[in-house]
Amino acid sequence: MEASAQQTHKALKEAFVSDLSGGDIWEINQVTFTAVSAYALWAALDSRKGVFKNYGVSEFFLEFGINCLGLLLAITLYADNPIALNLALLIPAAILLLTTPDESPRKSKSAKPAATKTQSAENAKRKPFLTAYRGGMMLITTLAILAVDFPLFPRRFAKVETWGTSLMDMGVGSFVFSSGLVSSLPSGSLSVRLRKALRVAGPMLILGGIRCAVTKAIGYQEHVTEYGVHWNFFMTLGFLPPFLAILAPPISVLTPTVSAILIGVVYEYALDKMKLSAWVLTAPRVDVLSQNKEGICSFIGYFAIFLAGLGTGNQIRPRSTATPVQSSRAKLLRTLAFSCVAWSAATYFAIAPRSLYGLDLQVSRRMANLPYILWVLAYNTFFLLFYLGVECLFFTSTPSTASRSYAVPRVLHAINLNGLAIFLLANLLTGLVNMSFNTLEMGRVQSFGVLAGYCGVLATIAILLDARGIRIKL
Repeated sequence: MEASAQQTHKALKEAFVSDLSGGDIWEINQVTFTAVSAYALWAALDSRKGVFKNYGVSEFFLEFGINCLGLLLAITLYADNPIALNLALLIPAAILLLTTPDESPRKSKSAKPAATKTQSAENAKRKPFLTAYRGGMMLITTLAILAVDFPLFPRRFAKVETWGTSLMDMGVGSFVFSSGLVSSLPSGSLSVRLRKALRVAGPMLILGGIRCAVTKAIGYQEHVTEYGVHWNFFMTLGFLPPFLAILAPPISVLTPTVSAILIGVVYEYALDKMKLSAWVLTAPRVDVLSQNKEGICSFIGYFAIFLAGLGTGNQIRPRSTATPVQSSRAKLLRTLAFSCVAWSAATYFAIAPRSLYGLDLQVSRRMANLPYILWVLAYNTFFLLFYLGVECLFFTSTPSTASRSYAVPRVLHAINLNGLAIFLLANLLTGLVNMSFNTLEMGRVQSFGVLAGYCGVLATIAILLDARGIRIKL
């Protein structure tokens, strides 16, 4: 009887996240823009009032309220009115910007030339907006993987079944893009490249195998059409470094961005003209290959996203420290603005109906097809541009001394520093919450309380690891 009840509960949870059609791209942008708005308010308080100059418990709670609970509100209680939430964050930020002088750290005019030169080199390497973007992306991803199991989280934000767009569909693509941003093309012989790649990929593949085994053993709810019977997102992440190592020579010649475009176009041709999409969507699961057809095929699209992220990272990260910071920022703004417009135009061309001179293709995260690839790239370059814009508006100068938290919320810095470890912890806590509570029957207040507590645990552990200088490399 108890086993039957467990099976019924599992079926209900699987049905709760199945056969969904997603929502509107514009709404997804509004909801997730809360992360930028929260960053702007934090930046205003830090640069204009020096609120976070002496960081302690009260500063942590304020920062947690702005950056963490702000995002949680955006995907739950304020999901139907994201513009109001964004305005509530942006209006006080704008008032502080316009009425209060900048109190952020400035270069010291009395510093010795040698020290100034060294410090300039250190500061030129820092990209606060990139840290804030990656931390915010990881935060909303970890919030969504648990929130999706609560009725408080709108079904239109959950992953779509096959065709369409949703907040969580963008989350997995952004995770891969963000990983590419801080990666680089490996060098050396094939054996050297593969050896290094497997050292990086090994832990992720092992985690993927463990997750698969554990979910089967305990009967945890699964959405098979997401990645397949055995495949999961850890495996997708784990296979990226080996494939990058194998294909590094041609990618180096073509550049990562061009390679990403070519892979996306060829893959879309295979899906549409060679009937690969029909196999993914309709073929019976009779062997290991067909049982994991979604994970295997979508990996091609994710690899293209990863390469595009790598190419964008090459543009963002400095190759020389000789360029003045303001000149570097101006160049970055132009570069990201161009990338955003280009990828957005390509996305429009891919999904627009033929009557509006488009290709009339549908977005599919399940297959990670070309429209999905382009959408992920347009979205992420758009947000990188706005994160950089906030940094330029509120932090007009560089600090006289190196500061890991300069222009970055400490909690986002901490989450970014141990991103994969926090993501793994979030997955473990998600399983624990789902096994401990009947999330499907929780009310709004109770649901928000559980999610806020979960977010608090993640943020606190990230801060404690950062405070002790611990970086867990997976």
